[in-house]
Amino acid sequence: MKTKINLSIFFIIVSLLITNPVIAEDLSFIELIKNAGVNEAADAIAEGADVNMVDEDGITPYLAAAAENPYPAVIRLLRREGANIYYRDSSGWTALMYAAAYNNNPEILREVMRFDRNLNLKNEAGNTALHLAAENNKRGNIWYLLRFGADPNLGNNRGVKPLMTAYQARSNHDLIKTLIDWGADVNARDNNGKTVLAYAVSARRNISELDYLLKNEADINLRDDNGKTAIFYAVTDNNLNALDFLLKNGARVNLKDHKGETVLFYAVRRHEDPAYLNLLTSYGAFVNLQSYSGKSVLMSAAKNNSNPKIIELLLAKNADPTARDNNGKRVVDYLEENRSLRGSDVYWELHKLEPDKREIETIELKSKFQAALMSTVIPSAGHAYTESWWPKGALFLLGEGALIGAAINDSDNRNSYLSVFAVLKVFEVIDSLDEAEKLNEEIIDYNQKAEEFNQKFLE
Repeated sequence: MKTKINLSIFFIIVSLLITNPVIAEDLSFIELIKNAGVNEAADAIAEGADVNMVDEDGITPYLAAAAENPYPAVIRLLRREGANIYYRDSSGWTALMYAAAYNNNPEILREVMRFDRNLNLKNEAGNTALHLAAENNKRGNIWYLLRFGADPNLGNNRGVKPLMTAYQARSNHDLIKTLIDWGADVNARDNNGKTVLAYAVSARRNISELDYLLKNEADINLRDDNGKTAIFYAVTDNNLNALDFLLKNGARVNLKDHKGETVLFYAVRRHEDPAYLNLLTSYGAFVNLQSYSGKSVLMSAAKNNSNPKIIELLLAKNADPTARDNNGKRVVDYLEENRSLRGSDVYWELHKLEPDKREIETIELKSKFQAALMSTVIPSAGHAYTESWWPKGALFLLGEGALIGAAINDSDNRNSYLSVFAVLKVFEVIDSLDEAEKLNEEIIDYNQKAEEFNQKFLE
């Protein structure tokens, strides 16, 4: 019986090999052609390897050789043997694109270009061979493409130009210099208006790279479609050094975006580090400018920043605590939306400085029983109730969810997973009780100060 089973398996394997020998051989040929010398490749073809087979990823031997083979003679061999040199894979990539993007030998690209001069052809994403060479830091390939007529200012589907791609990919300076020397527009913009300089800032390139762009006449105050200049990107992408450099070189600090907000709004909204605020104001950023909706810098900080030092610094720089937006909303109204500053010294200071004082309502204490019950029934719900969902509640939710999923998918170890889940659930309930107690201590202190404030200023 055992012999019959073994023979059956043997005949199945043999039948598979007989019915599909070329595919197995051809698949190995694609791997072989990536590094094969011309003689080895010729032998494989002589033995029946198909030069136009396509693997499951849509790659042909010619594409594979263009991407990785270091020998131009292999490219010539495949071409002589009838390889389809204009074939495009499922993403619209040609052999020219593969050679430009991945091959470390520029002579391969040159060989491919002998019969394919579609240098500005785009793949499905709209990228040309120049984009792909720039993305992969292939300076030699960039030079060949430009020399034979590739357009350095064609954008992809998002309007991104090869020079922008080079900055995004942190390609070396020589590659960037080559693109600019061959006519890449240093003031080009993508479909959203983002500039080359803004791309360099977002990619956190060395200051020398930013300086090089300025020396090549990049406009430091060129705006995108939302009115943002390069300094806005320096703030949003956490590049303090770039911000300092751009301000030193003439970036206008009080330009407004499409909402009427200056870069100072972005700084106080995003950064707890006072360095951004101090740097911008040292270059003349106005602390009392208001957006088109009437929102002030202080309002933006009061709503979004969890560092009370930012509010203190703005007040020290004469930010107006009595400002109103277009709907009559006060600074302290924005402050009430910021849980992080509730009950802090600066919270009470802003309320004292507000001329239109209103009663501050006390907060109801949290029920420990409810916190425990919610934690028991719904993962992380108790922590949400006690205002501690992030990060503790999120971690309990992820942990318990993973354990339940594992228990469902692994029946053999289900009891073990459920036991761990039960232990974690106990810890969650205990921790939610602890969070409720800590929050209630804060609430008691807050309520006491609220009552004192109401008695002092409203009675």
